[in-house]
Amino acid sequence: MKTDSLISGFIRSADSYPDNLALFVDDTPYTYRELASRVQCIAHEILGKDNDSRQIGIYAYRSIHMYSAILAALLSGHCYVPLSPIFPQKRVQNTIAKAGTKIILTDGAHLASLLELLAESDESHSIIVLGEHEEGLHIPDQISLTSIPESRLKALSAEDAPLGMPTVDPGDIAYLLFTSGSTGDPKGVGITHRNALSMIAASIDRYQFNQEDSFTQLFDFTFDLSVFDIFVPLTVGGSIFCVPKGEMMLPHRFVNKHKLSVWFSVPAVAVFLSKFKLLKPDSLPHLRLALFCGEALLESSARDFALAAPNAILENLYGPTEATVYFTYYTYSPGTELGAEYKGIVPIGKPLPGLEAAIVDPNLKPVADGEVGELCLAGPQLAPGYWRNPGLTNTKFCPLNTSAREQDNRWYRTGDLARLDANGDIVFIGRIDDQIQIAGHRVELGEIEHLLRKSARLEHLVAIGHRPTPDIPYEILVFYSGSPETDLDAVCKENLPTYMQVKRFYQVETMPLNANGKVDRKALLARLAE
Repeated sequence: MKTDSLISGFIRSADSYPDNLALFVDDTPYTYRELASRVQCIAHEILGKDNDSRQIGIYAYRSIHMYSAILAALLSGHCYVPLSPIFPQKRVQNTIAKAGTKIILTDGAHLASLLELLAESDESHSIIVLGEHEEGLHIPDQISLTSIPESRLKALSAEDAPLGMPTVDPGDIAYLLFTSGSTGDPKGVGITHRNALSMIAASIDRYQFNQEDSFTQLFDFTFDLSVFDIFVPLTVGGSIFCVPKGEMMLPHRFVNKHKLSVWFSVPAVAVFLSKFKLLKPDSLPHLRLALFCGEALLESSARDFALAAPNAILENLYGPTEATVYFTYYTYSPGTELGAEYKGIVPIGKPLPGLEAAIVDPNLKPVADGEVGELCLAGPQLAPGYWRNPGLTNTKFCPLNTSAREQDNRWYRTGDLARLDANGDIVFIGRIDDQIQIAGHRVELGEIEHLLRKSARLEHLVAIGHRPTPDIPYEILVFYSGSPETDLDAVCKENLPTYMQVKRFYQVETMPLNANGKVDRKALLARLAE
């Protein structure tokens, strides 16, 4: 059955606004017509492959080939799996194996490293290379390689007749992301077309996006906030502006140069700009909307950014990957001072229309207004569960002891602590577990502990997220006793992405314990001040 899917908005925009700017990347503009030509060409190549897997891997980085490949995977009726070339090879290998990916799209810049990491696999894989690439590379026997030259990508051939809407079910997976896991194994989250379309429709309705809007594209495509970055603009006929790698923490000049209207970033970018006194009053005059998501937004950062972008509405968004990009919103008013009880943190607000939130006690019963409990979410943006992990799915997606949703009492337990304020807005308090956020990325400290204990054969080891003040990012510290059998820092660099790297390692004679017999993390941190 042909129905609306995540790619449908782009197809309509390409028909309605063929000459509009769709994408600006690497200092090069691409119209909807040009981008659609590339996407159609790649989709035809995918459909010509013998493939029993719906998961298409994308091994590229912030280039025209990356965006084209994502769209082509969807146009061919598959789901896309981001594989970041800047992640350690072992992590990418793990993702490919877990996802069951057989076809991988890449470009010439990353072909050699992809061949290297696939050479260790016994599985057969088909690689489609976009654009020109180095000749003479060794191709392992279990790998087939097809090239699509730049000349063919630029213009549809007679064999590449335009494809229409793909045949998909709304409940089919549109994209599959892997996030940090406390057991040492990243967990997959598959988001359906229905989930994604619900978020996109709510966003367009709330913010009235149209073909005149131009959007920042800052988020890495392994991060679910990139789904907003890419698909909201393409659905309304707007323009995506891929911020160059060297300007991602200081994108203000790029934003002003291109007169962008929509800003979307983690709060850390605003903190960074504020720290270097770059958020001068009226310094971002073209913005009409500024959105922040991925970690707690400081009131001081929101205030500074609002003064720099006086024509913009500023909103703080919140949502885990399992609930499709973002779930709640809060409009920040620069003239209003938050009370001391907010501790300098902007609330995360209220759920989008059609979604629900509840704050519950350990027995999954709603707490009284104002009391702290675990934040739970319900509605059409909830993922079906964790990829091929029914046990974890049943633990995290479950009914609550409430009659509020008698027809569909299915909620996602976020693990976040929250409370309702007097205005009915949700206020983020912290985490139930040891999970932290770094630059918007979810980091399970247990994953780092598991990796190091296994690799270095250390029984007594703990990883701690540490930041002395809220205006600086978390640092990961590791304390251990005993003698490791390998270089701990080297193990981390070989297995973990950049944002999960340990800042410092501390060897201690013994681990302090609290009254419950568990490692006293506060006591370990106190030793740093001695």
